[in-house]
Amino acid sequence: MKLYTVKEVIAKFGGQVALADKLGISQSAISAWVKSGEIPLKRAFQIERMTNKKIKVSQLPIGV
Repeated sequence: MKLYTVKEVIAKFGGQVALADKLGISQSAISAWVKSGEIPLKRAFQIERMTNKKIKVSQLPIGV
């Protein structure tokens, strides 16, 4: 099973601004993920739903 980095997830959605828009959050929040290397659990579940489970929560670097 492939494990994704924060940067890979962002790239799959077309960049920080595009992903932020899709999640309904600020680009600066996405930038904080890049700095920490982690995606908040709530957002990881959103990403899983948005990708129809092509990217699963278990494949993401989770933070709180």
